[in-house]
Amino acid sequence: MERRWRGAWALVVAAATTGAACGDDAPQDSATTAVDGSTAGEETTTGEGTGSTGASSTGTTSTGGGVTTDVSTSAPAGFCGNGVVEAGEACDDGNGSELDACLTTCELARCGDGFIHVGFEACDDGNELDSDDCTNSCEPATCGDGIVHEGVEGCDDGNNNNADRCSNDCVLSTCGDGLVQPGEGCDDGNAIDTDSCTSACIPAKCGDGIVHEGVEACDDGNDDNDDACTAECEAPACGDGFVQAGEACDDGNASNTDACTASCQQASCGDGFVHDGVEACDDGNTESEDGCSAACDVEVKRAFITSEVYTGDLGGLAGADAKCQALADAAGLGGTYFAWLSTNTDSPASRFTKANYAYRRVDGLKIADNWDDLTDGSLDGLLNVTEKNTPPPANNFNFCKVGSAPAWTATHSSGVWNGQGHCDGWTSTEGASAWGNANVTDYWTDWCTGGMCTWLGVLYCFEQ
Repeated sequence: MERRWRGAWALVVAAATTGAACGDDAPQDSATTAVDGSTAGEETTTGEGTGSTGASSTGTTSTGGGVTTDVSTSAPAGFCGNGVVEAGEACDDGNGSELDACLTTCELARCGDGFIHVGFEACDDGNELDSDDCTNSCEPATCGDGIVHEGVEGCDDGNNNNADRCSNDCVLSTCGDGLVQPGEGCDDGNAIDTDSCTSACIPAKCGDGIVHEGVEACDDGNDDNDDACTAECEAPACGDGFVQAGEACDDGNASNTDACTASCQQASCGDGFVHDGVEACDDGNTESEDGCSAACDVEVKRAFITSEVYTGDLGGLAGADAKCQALADAAGLGGTYFAWLSTNTDSPASRFTKANYAYRRVDGLKIADNWDDLTDGSLDGLLNVTEKNTPPPANNFNFCKVGSAPAWTATHSSGVWNGQGHCDGWTSTEGASAWGNANVTDYWTDWCTGGMCTWLGVLYCFEQ
């Protein structure tokens, strides 16, 4: 940068150089001095270099971009650089240094003058651009100074808060930078959608349409329970309580005895499961005469001998029936049971339901194919198993035959009254009656007569 006084100073130097020496009779040079400091004639002297007489200035000057300048010079009165602050000058320190408080232009050093004022400025690029390497406060641009250094920083908010829109590294916050910024629910620093934080910086949740590995089995992005993925992000399954494709029903349990089976199909006769309160049996087919009819009615009648013994006073036929029923209920057999007893007015032949299918003990052993087979005089198997599937109780007398299992009957093998006593209609301990023997198949119902009604015996019980 040219000093302000350099052109005027050149005029003085030129005049001194071209004047006659003291005592010299030679005529003076007629050279003309230009206003800008140049001269015409034999010799021209500028402010830089050394004149033959008068003031001189020696040194170099460079300007701009924080380049330091140090020029030694001197000047006459009335000129910048003479060490005297005169009109039009802010300062004049009489030296050629650009690094101190007064420039060689006799202006006060300031930030932005293009010279680095040592001890006061770290830089000075001589412009008013705040976003380059040197700020308008003559400080080197740094992350955190609040000024965006163009081409170097993406942002600069002048703080040390990583949770705002600009990181401490002066990088604009973005989803995936690992810092949770305003508007983000999470930020795990990756672009993986299947972990706990999606690539959109939203916490993974059921219904977002992305399967969170190890947490969700599926995620179809909706809250429907009847499609391929439930609202709880679980794969559909029979028993989840929601009716999905391929299911006729789904009651949320694994029971086969209610209206919806464990395979999520409507209960029906022939499915092999007894629908409680609806079916009496279900053998898995729709054929009749096999123990369970096509309408799922029982085609097997069960029979047992009582696990308790009684006198002949049974409370009549109704009382005897009630004793059979109570034991069947206690054993959980289900069904309706009557006692195999006769009076002179009623008998199994008149009271019983005559089944066209098998009679079996509670352990499944068949004793007769049907009613006709039951009353033909001989059983297919011994009727000597109780409702508990145990042997009959021992009696405390040896009437008729040792080792027998006497049972109150008064009934012929054909199912009618055998004409013998019946303990006054089974309401008294007076008199006598006929007995059956549970340990034989031929005389199981009319084996012995004359047993006293005070004695103890068992009952045969048949399902109706």
